[in-house]
Amino acid sequence: ADSEVTIDSSGKIACGAGRWKLPTASVAEFTLMQQPSLRPAFRVPADQFARAAKQVLAAKTGGGGGLMSSLHCDVTDGVVTLVCTDGKRLYLHELEIDQAVDDVTLNIPPKAATTLVNIATASDESVQVEHGASLVVASCGGCTITSSQMAGSFPKWRKVIPERDNGTQLVATRDLMESVTLARIVTSESSRAVCMKFADGRLEVSGQSSEYGQGVAGCDLVEPGPQASVCLDPGFVVDWLGGVDPAEIVEVDVVDNNAAVLLRCEDSKAVIMPLSEAA
Repeated sequence: ADSEVTIDSSGKIACGAGRWKLPTASVAEFTLMQQPSLRPAFRVPADQFARAAKQVLAAKTGGGGGLMSSLHCDVTDGVVTLVCTDGKRLYLHELEIDQAVDDVTLNIPPKAATTLVNIATASDESVQVEHGASLVVASCGGCTITSSQMAGSFPKWRKVIPERDNGTQLVATRDLMESVTLARIVTSESSRAVCMKFADGRLEVSGQSSEYGQGVAGCDLVEPGPQASVCLDPGFVVDWLGGVDPAEIVEVDVVDNNAAVLLRCEDSKAVIMPLSEAA
């Protein structure tokens, strides 16, 4: 049944048969934050920001503190690139900006970034991000988040992205997700790698562990490239694919177990470091 909630100035709350008393402080002791002088960083539709930020923030689930846990926003030439990394993988997503702004880089703390994603997910408006001194202020749907920027220099992420001309593999997102997920079933904490083999127009993904045995899954490639194989953490692949439209095609740039793997789909990329077969 519907119940009325009442709150008085002393911190007493009543709702139905329940009564609570919250700790309070004097209003005089509350310090109001002075409104800083702000400059616009970028503005993008809320739904686009939510999808992009949620996808790249998945990279911080692997650990890493300090700046490694922040949502890095790089505004250059009318495009904002959202970047997140845990040192073993790097996810990024590019969004076009609908306003004229100066180039700038911002490091938004993880809690503020996650809160902004939750707000943007439920909004059909735009996300406006501004900055001033050491602050970043984000507004969306009548809500405003003010946070200190994380100090320091974010890793030089552009240098991490492979630039090579060895040919790529094209694979359907849905097929890649299914193959990696099925092979992942038999992996364990001590044997978490899946091996991906590209040959004869097919992708074969295999996993194994002493605890759960062996598993193999595969699919046809949309467009095959040079024969190659690599071992990856399947969670890193699945986390990134979770933000990709299942109907899209993923471009896989892979060489061997000594070089980073690049996954690319439209404006989104993932750079994943290989694992040894025994990992």
